[in-house]
Amino acid sequence: MKREKVKSSNIASAGYDAGKKHLDIEFVKGGLYRYFDVPEDKFRNMMKAESAGKFFAAEIKNVYSSEKINTLDYVIDSLSDDQKKKMIEHFNSVYKCSVLSDHEYRIVYLAWLWSNGFVYKDENGLSMIDEKNSDLPLNAFEITIEDENKGGVNLDLMHTFYSIEKIARLTNWNDK
Repeated sequence: MKREKVKSSNIASAGYDAGKKHLDIEFVKGGLYRYFDVPEDKFRNMMKAESAGKFFAAEIKNVYSSEKINTLDYVIDSLSDDQKKKMIEHFNSVYKCSVLSDHEYRIVYLAWLWSNGFVYKDENGLSMIDEKNSDLPLNAFEITIEDENKGGVNLDLMHTFYSIEKIARLTNWNDK
């Protein structure tokens, strides 16, 4: 389901599936949650509210059942067949690739993490994954460990090698 950016200090984006009555909320501080059996007018009113966060807290948060969504699965499931085809073409331009495997999906997920602000620069200037907002630990990405004691990784090399920004463009994540 496509999510729309929300002007809120608490909610980053929200999306609604009218057929299933599912409301997905992505929070600024991390986490993606699905709320069930939410009437469409609640979603529309939240999006029009002066404060989406206050509306959410009063009208949705403790009213409808919810579950945390595994963002890795969410990212993979959200890719259309056309986007998957474009990903294969992209990876094939980097190395021989005819099908998306777990490795490529992890790189696509890394691009999603980067696009959504879950990669940051540490005090040494190294890009780091905000592990509390990632469904994969640092060692799940086949990356170079720069400092085993601190867990520093060289994500910047991956950013360049795999053209992470291009992956984000191919998936329209930067359009949120």
